[in-house]
Amino acid sequence: MAKAKKTIKRLAGLPPVRPIRLLLVADSGTARLLRVTGTLASQKLAEIARLELPAAHLKNLEMLSDKTGRVFDRARGGQGPRSTARHGAASDFDPHTVAYERFAKLVAQLLDVKRRGSSASELVIIAPPRFLGLLRPQLSKPTQKIVVRELAREMVRATDAQLLRISRD
Repeated sequence: MAKAKKTIKRLAGLPPVRPIRLLLVADSGTARLLRVTGTLASQKLAEIARLELPAAHLKNLEMLSDKTGRVFDRARGGQGPRSTARHGAASDFDPHTVAYERFAKLVAQLLDVKRRGSSASELVIIAPPRFLGLLRPQLSKPTQKIVVRELAREMVRATDAQLLRISRD
């Protein structure tokens, strides 16, 4: 019993263990994973990983390999000769949406790997609302548990000081 009291007394004098905090700043084309280092008075950000999606800056036609198909108009409007009008077949397919979903999945996988590797206990996510909506369902359950804050803002090009200030508020 006396030994347990000595151990508790010795541990009471130590400074509290600071949790390992990660900061993800992302949008549809760029993701930066940062680690918050330093003391509470002088925090700094160290970039752990950076992912880029070059397709985010392309036009739809540059992402597709071909134009949409052509169809003949088969309808016969009442009397007269059969119509021979041709028009483009419209498509609801948006290549950017598919690319953004794949990128969100890649970012979630990176977060999972880095969470396990660094034994991080806190994660702050800063991303625009659209990308945040794509990212949330891709996160694993253990990664979702360490998310302490989500900010729906476009901050990829912000300075480290701005990111630190925003993540603390």
